[in-house]
Amino acid sequence: MKRIPFVTIAIAILTVLTSVSSATVAALEFTRDAFARGEIWRLFTAHLTHFDAAHLRWDVFALLLLGSMAEIKSRRDWVVAILASAPLITLAVWRLQPHFEVYRGLSGLDCAACGVVTGHLLRDGWRGRDLPVFLLGSAACAGALAKCGYEFVTGSPFFVGETGAFTPVPLAHLIGIASGVLVVFALDAIARLRSRRNIFRVRLTGNT
Repeated sequence: MKRIPFVTIAIAILTVLTSVSSATVAALEFTRDAFARGEIWRLFTAHLTHFDAAHLRWDVFALLLLGSMAEIKSRRDWVVAILASAPLITLAVWRLQPHFEVYRGLSGLDCAACGVVTGHLLRDGWRGRDLPVFLLGSAACAGALAKCGYEFVTGSPFFVGETGAFTPVPLAHLIGIASGVLVVFALDAIARLRSRRNIFRVRLTGNT
C-alpha cells in the first residue's frame, strides 16, 4: 500500500475537477488584486488551476509521472516539498515578476517532484559512493536546469511548444527544483542529527 502514490493521485484528481468550472478556477487562481485583499489561500490553490486543456494535460501528466516517482521514494519528502514550494513559488512570482497579473499551473510542483527524485539520487549516490547513481542524479539536475535556461531565453515552454494560452514561468520551475532537492537534504540532515542524539543519550544512560 505504501507504494501507491495516494497524494499524487489525489492532487491530480483535484486539479482535473478544478478545471471543470471556470468559476472555481477564478476563485482559486492567483491574482495580484485578490492577494492584496488578503486571499492567502491562492498561494496554494493557484497550482491547481490552468489556462487551457493542453496546459492542464501536460502538467497533470508530469505530476503523475514525477510525483509518483517522488512519492515512492519518500512520501514524507514529497509532502514537505509540496508544502514548502507551493507558497514559495507563488510568492516569488508575485514579488519578482510583476508583469504576471495571474499565475496558474502545476509545473512548479512538477519540478519540485523532479527535485525530490534528483535529491534522492544525489544523496544516495554520494552516501553510498555509488558513482553511476550520483552521475544519474547530476544529469537529471543538469537537464532540469537546462530546461529552465531554455525557457528563460526563448520565453516558450520546453515540452508544450508554442502556445498563446499561457507564458511559461521558468522562475517557478527553478524554485520548484531547488525546493525539492533542498528538502531531501534538509530532512536527511535532521534525521541523522536525531539519530546521533539518540545514540548519545543511550550511551550516556548506559554509562550512568
